[in-house]
Amino acid sequence: MSHGLSAEQQSALDAEIRAEMAARRTVKPWVTGLIVLITGLVSLYSAFMLATERVEVAENENYTPACTAGIYFRCTNVMLSPQAETFHFANYFYGMAGFGLMMGFGVLLMAGATLPLWLKRAYVIGQFAACVFLAYLVYSVVFAIGTMCLWCMLVWAMMAIMFAYLQSWAQDEKLFNFGPVGTFLRHYPWLVVLLTYIAIVMILYSRFGNALFDFS
Repeated sequence: MSHGLSAEQQSALDAEIRAEMAARRTVKPWVTGLIVLITGLVSLYSAFMLATERVEVAENENYTPACTAGIYFRCTNVMLSPQAETFHFANYFYGMAGFGLMMGFGVLLMAGATLPLWLKRAYVIGQFAACVFLAYLVYSVVFAIGTMCLWCMLVWAMMAIMFAYLQSWAQDEKLFNFGPVGTFLRHYPWLVVLLTYIAIVMILYSRFGNALFDFS
């Protein structure tokens, strides 16, 4: 107890604080959990399909992956590039492990589980680190490899959504203090997603021009 409050008074005060925090939340925790679960599931599926396509390419050099379309959407080029591996492991293996962990976290949020502070921060920091690594892969695909992979791009789209809503939740939970940036992240996750998509389209268009929309 604090400031001479009885146990009952302290409990009532804590309940009132929790209720006030819940009322001020931008996005309910279970909604954030559902978003993390769905985006993690779609990303996991994409990583699995990429792994499957990679096996097909290894077994048949004439195989054309389903994610190949047009001039610049050439999954094989991406799969066989040096950037497709990190520390001698294919990147989709890291993805499948990470997406599985995030899906588990999403389920915990949906269930309203009480999680220790260090675990909440670990998941948020881990997902942010994954986004930084993904930014490197986006740069590699666009400017080093010069062709794109549709499965990879689906992961880009899902990770942007996961990042925005997880950061909004983190600010609601007061896990980090990012000042005005944190306020923006908390209140406008949808805008973060939109701006990310616009930035990616602009980068792709500046690199590939109108051929970006040629799927013939």
